[in-house]
Amino acid sequence: MRDVWTDDLGCFRDTIAAENEIWVAVDGETIVAFPALDGSVLNSLYVEAPAQGRGLGTLLMSKMQARSPAGFTLFTHQRNENARAFYEHRGLRAVAVGVSAPPENEPDVKYAWEPEPR
Repeated sequence: MRDVWTDDLGCFRDTIAAENEIWVAVDGETIVAFPALDGSVLNSLYVEAPAQGRGLGTLLMSKMQARSPAGFTLFTHQRNENARAFYEHRGLRAVAVGVSAPPENEPDVKYAWEPEPR
């Protein structure tokens, strides 16, 4: 049987943390949320389900906007209506649709955030 916790930690350490700028939100000693930014691409914005609705996603999205003053893009699955509503409510706009690469092969949406013109 696959050890999900070990695989998740290894993926986080070896891929997400190694290839992206990350910030973490913690509750005690537990990471409950993080964004992963690679240049102008937000590769991940993760908030554990029990921590959702507490403003962590909004706080981290604000951090990404401040960290990327020229803008950034991200992808999410088309069927992830909660994520899509979250991004759209925070000023991101859908700029393309497609299909994610294997192994997912899921219909996805590319979003972009651009700062307001001055």
